Amino acid sequence: MDYLELDYLGEMYIHFFRSVCNCNDASKWGYNRQQFVENELKILMKYISDKILCENLLNDDIHPMGNFEDKLYLFDCSAGIPFIFKDDRLFLNTEHMYSSEHDITDACYLKKKLVNQAQDIKFAFTTSCTGGAIDFMGNNSENLFDTPIPEFIVNSSDDLNKVTSDIESTLQKSKIFTKLWYRGQRTEYFCTRNEETIAFLKFDKSYVKMPSLVPSIGRTPNSDKKDFVNRIFRQIRWMEAFVLWVVSKNTYYKRHFPVEYNEILGLANDMSKMPKYCGMSRFNENIPYEIEEILTGNDLIYEAGVLVMQQYGELTTKLDITDDIDVALFFTQSRLNVDTMKFELTEPTDERVIYVLSGFRNTSTINIYNDIFSIPVTWECGMPLRILNQKCGLLSGADCNHKNTYAYRIIAKIKFSNSNIHTTKSVEELFPNECQDDMYNLLMQVKPSLEGLYG
Repeated sequence: MDYLELDYLGEMYIHFFRSVCNCNDASKWGYNRQQFVENELKILMKYISDKILCENLLNDDIHPMGNFEDKLYLFDCSAGIPFIFKDDRLFLNTEHMYSSEHDITDACYLKKKLVNQAQDIKFAFTTSCTGGAIDFMGNNSENLFDTPIPEFIVNSSDDLNKVTSDIESTLQKSKIFTKLWYRGQRTEYFCTRNEETIAFLKFDKSYVKMPSLVPSIGRTPNSDKKDFVNRIFRQIRWMEAFVLWVVSKNTYYKRHFPVEYNEILGLANDMSKMPKYCGMSRFNENIPYEIEEILTGNDLIYEAGVLVMQQYGELTTKLDITDDIDVALFFTQSRLNVDTMKFELTEPTDERVIYVLSGFRNTSTINIYNDIFSIPVTWECGMPLRILNQKCGLLSGADCNHKNTYAYRIIAKIKFSNSNIHTTKSVEELFPNECQDDMYNLLMQVKPSLEGLYG
């Protein structure tokens, strides 16, 4: 079982230091990396004669993945989209697209739907049978990415509710839509790309300045091998703490681990003695099971652990969303106080935004009610109170080859014309204290303390 939510760190380290650089010596990385870039440039220029354009593509994280006869295979490591370049035309490489990548094309389709450019008509030339937007729109890049993110301006709470209702009503006519998700932020952040790159990709010019939804672990890259290893152990301790909570509340596991909640807290207080390199610690030397087996036996429990890590402060590749517009509104006017590690409400600003995203019939977006906390027999814990109250979901699929992929799943933005629209949610409701939230209580007991834990 892979306990790492470290795709950004792990893949970067392995890819650059071993495959790319062909060495484990960080001091030689710069020279080897430069050689690698030069080799990539040579491959691109076999198909694209404009050297400046080729350099722009590499600078904007679009890399050649291989070539065969008259085809050049490219991968956009910001959006996370595979392309084929042939005869001076660009197509999506649909044969090598996965669920999270189809979420991007489905979002493109729904954006068109919101601006009345899309119809549920299957194109005759489309050979894909994905159950998604490509079946309607084909794999031509120009057809998919020619629509900017629609923006809606609201003046009141009634306006906000009407806009979300109208968006949902419009999208319900589509065969691929299931539900709306939201993410609120106090301000927007952006990732910019070269205009020539966007023109080559046949994207709408608005893609030059895309919202940045890079997940937390991608915003804090590792600096060296030692830091990378430290983060591995940091995440293992978070996951072990979650498993302790699962065991303490679940009859199925108590058959094998007959311990009470107070004893669990004692174990959390002694994590420094846990093995450093492999496995999970045993509760009792007479019990023939490792805690590790709880995770290896059910991937959904692992996903639940990652959700807890994301919601309580650890760095992950996931991004939390909510299906409650008022919860999203709360996060447009709140911030984390880094001194107290507590959230607090602030006065709304003109810069705040709510991103609207969608669930699809075949999606990598995780709905906690159906996808995680619905495990029969082996799950009796219920949801941690913070997760329940925030009505969370998770965007999944980001890694070092899909750095800003979540931004490409945005189907609309909601902005505010004034600061008079306030959330009805309180900090106490969305971030229950340790007396109310036993998950938070257990995480607070962990010694050494879990870095990043907030309330």
